[in-house]
Amino acid sequence: LPGEALARVVPDTTSGLRGYPEAIGIEWFAIDRALAIGGPPARGVVLGGGDRLTDLGALAPVLRDRGFEVESMNGTLVWHRFDDREIRAAAMDGRDHLGFRSTDPFGVQSGHAARIAALPGALAGARDWALMADIVGAANGGTRSLAENPAYRAAAEAITDSDRYPGRLVRALFTERQFTAGSVSRNKLGSTAGEEQRADFAAVLESRLKSQLPPYRLAVMADRQEGPNEVALVALVYGTRDQAEAAAAAVSSRVGDYAPLLQKVPLADAFSLSIGSHVYQPRGGGPAVAVITMSEPGKPGQRPGRLFRTLQTGFFFLEPEFLIVSAE
Repeated sequence: LPGEALARVVPDTTSGLRGYPEAIGIEWFAIDRALAIGGPPARGVVLGGGDRLTDLGALAPVLRDRGFEVESMNGTLVWHRFDDREIRAAAMDGRDHLGFRSTDPFGVQSGHAARIAALPGALAGARDWALMADIVGAANGGTRSLAENPAYRAAAEAITDSDRYPGRLVRALFTERQFTAGSVSRNKLGSTAGEEQRADFAAVLESRLKSQLPPYRLAVMADRQEGPNEVALVALVYGTRDQAEAAAAAVSSRVGDYAPLLQKVPLADAFSLSIGSHVYQPRGGGPAVAVITMSEPGKPGQRPGRLFRTLQTGFFFLEPEFLIVSAE
């Protein structure tokens, strides 16, 4: 990864990264891109990096020493151990000299079940056979890829539009989850709140919204570096351009007032934001994408990626008020 991208994606490099060769037979810096699919326990990871990443001479001995067996799945070699999603304490690595346990994307060092496939120029990992079969099938062309899904393709094109963004895409997060006032209320208040309290807070959330947001097919958050500026994008996919234009106006009017759960300060107060919006639609037609752009000038000594991480908090805690959709 380029230096600024590596610092942004992995801000706290630990001894676990230095231990990759002993853990799974690869060098950390052989990885130049990564994809995570789903969430625990059904989570998949694909690491890209070319021949240096998929050197079977380096991988095979290390994985065999850790109890892995190998078999072919439709012509693709897959190393595997344990039953689906099993965890064995005896297979966990010990703590390092600082008291931390090393981790790796495939769960090898943490004692998890793992299936690791050698794809052309990439390594894929999953903790069960069903997900690994889907990943291998997509790589080999036997299973439909998300690249064939019009909504995902349009969203990916929108956040990588070189006519508008000449810089670098650092990372992106895709979700089909819809956020409502009720769901955000539950997630903000937690499990200890009663139904009446949640309903009252949902009404408060709805009263704070400045505009109506049509339900979307897909939501994306992206982190870009455009010259000296850090740029965070929110992209929402719709069936029609009119819906996308309404969404672009709604979210751009809301997002500056959003205060993430852990920050408790509105974005407009925490950052020197420049907020804009536009609608992207593929030249040949297809879904329309509302794109909201938030830009902040980089400052000397400031940790990169701060704006994106703050927005990402809302996704992870399932409480992004600026994405609350209107009732259909």
